[in-house]
Amino acid sequence: IIGFKLSQLLQRKIGSKSAGRVQSVVLKLVVDKQKEIDAFVENSYYRVTGNMKVNGAESSITLLDENNKELHFESLEEAIKYAHLRDVKVYVTMNTIVYEDEMEEMKQQIRDLNEVGVDGIIAQDLAVFQYIVDNFIDLEAHCSTQMGIDDLEGTLLLKEAGAKRVVLSREVPIEAVKHIRKTADIPIEIFVHGALCVSYSGNCLMSGLTGYRSGNRGRCVGSCRKQYELIDQTNNKSITNSFIISTKDLNTIEHVDEFK
Repeated sequence: IIGFKLSQLLQRKIGSKSAGRVQSVVLKLVVDKQKEIDAFVENSYYRVTGNMKVNGAESSITLLDENNKELHFESLEEAIKYAHLRDVKVYVTMNTIVYEDEMEEMKQQIRDLNEVGVDGIIAQDLAVFQYIVDNFIDLEAHCSTQMGIDDLEGTLLLKEAGAKRVVLSREVPIEAVKHIRKTADIPIEIFVHGALCVSYSGNCLMSGLTGYRSGNRGRCVGSCRKQYELIDQTNNKSITNSFIISTKDLNTIEHVDEFK
């Protein structure tokens, strides 16, 4: 699996502290207009999707962690060459909100990513998205699930704006996904397994307000996963003390055939 192979490759470059920390493997699926389904895997630091041509995947996703100072573009460039030799595309996620004082750093990072051969960037912030569309020919702009696109109108709007792929919100029903995919004429990506936010994708402020770590900055503390006590304020009695706003994990793997 490319997720582990790339981690091992990068470990030699940037040390075991970061690249070697493969904490979990999550299955994702992409459905595009060619009716192809790509299997994805991801790990915690280098979110790498796909598992090479051996297992049929055609793309990989890498997450750059700004807090990981050991992560160098030289290592990423080597990883990209490794993937491209096997006809695997590499996409980088920049799916968080960018502050005003980070704009120039963001632009420079995108230029650096383009220089080392990244095939596309998955963006949440429209400033990131627009900068890619306006300044690069071969670098694709993909709409992150964090944009909260959940209908045909939003998909068509971002397509017109220059998006090459749209990652729909995790809350979108199967029938709506089918309709968007058949009508929008743009590659569509969806999540089929994993944590399901109690709020809409990219719009939850709970973590930032209660835990001082924003989910829109990639630092969600999972506030909705915690135990809460519900109290009737008319009599001050406890109604329940449980995980009342913790949703069940998304698990639609058995419905994959419906997207073929």
